[in-house]
Amino acid sequence: CGFRLVIYGEAINPAITIGDKLYRVDVTVAKGEYLEIVSDGKTKTITLHKSGNKKEDCFAKRYKQQSVFAKIETGISSVAWDNTFGFDLTLLEERSEPKWTL
Repeated sequence: CGFRLVIYGEAINPAITIGDKLYRVDVTVAKGEYLEIVSDGKTKTITLHKSGNKKEDCFAKRYKQQSVFAKIETGISSVAWDNTFGFDLTLLEERSEPKWTL
């Protein structure tokens, strides 16, 4: 499913492994800032939220060896990171539209 991943600073090149997928961005997130990765099927963004409501597009800083936007597999997955930063992960369920017949 799609997801919204928020990584809270201080973090240097934060990386989280979920299942067999690596989610990494080569950026420094300062204390008080947060990095937001959104992959919901329609939207694929990586935004660094800085102090003073400033935002920086970090799409070009994504780790390119694996897709940072890869959907998260259903079921139970292991999660691993270096424990130097906090994060929130929100899974986004997709709902299909029923086919209407006339």
